Amino acid sequence: MLWTSFAQGLGIGAGLIVAIGAQNAHVLRMAIQKQHVWITIFGCILCDSIAIMIGIAGLGQSLQQSSFLMSIARWGGIIFLLWYALQALKRSVFSQHGLQVQQLNEQQMHIMVAVRLVLAVSLLNPHFYLDTIVLLGAIGSQQPTTLLQYAFGFGAICASTLWFILLGGTAKWLSPWLNNATAWRFIDAMIAVMMLTVAYLLFRSR
Repeated sequence: MLWTSFAQGLGIGAGLIVAIGAQNAHVLRMAIQKQHVWITIFGCILCDSIAIMIGIAGLGQSLQQSSFLMSIARWGGIIFLLWYALQALKRSVFSQHGLQVQQLNEQQMHIMVAVRLVLAVSLLNPHFYLDTIVLLGAIGSQQPTTLLQYAFGFGAICASTLWFILLGGTAKWLSPWLNNATAWRFIDAMIAVMMLTVAYLLFRSR
């Protein structure tokens, strides 16, 4: 059961975080230019982790006080996952766009500028709050115990950590690949499979 909750968090977290283009493009840009790469990676992971745990702790505690709200959150999560899977499936078939990465100035920037940039890219992005606090919080709250809720959250945090380390650590190799529309069709197809699987597990959880 603990592993199932972790796997759900890992799968949903991966699907959502991979699709947040602003953070991904920023990490790639900084990595390609060798501009405070690990500060940028750590900033993205830290922002995601705090938001995910706030969402699970805050929404989870609020929702568990009402069976009606829990039911709404459960079915809302299932509907969202199905919608998200269909959108990803649609992109995997029809999309002609990759992840566009613009070059930065070659001049080395100050570390505080890099910190402000990663915070702005994360915290000023409305999708960041929707995906981490609202959606992951609501879906994570469906876990039957507090321990399983945090296992779900840990899975989502692991997805964020692995993705940004992969993205930043292999930017030179990944950049042309992620700029390719075919690559993103494959990624979206995998996201659709993950979302459909977790929607089924959430449906079967009660």
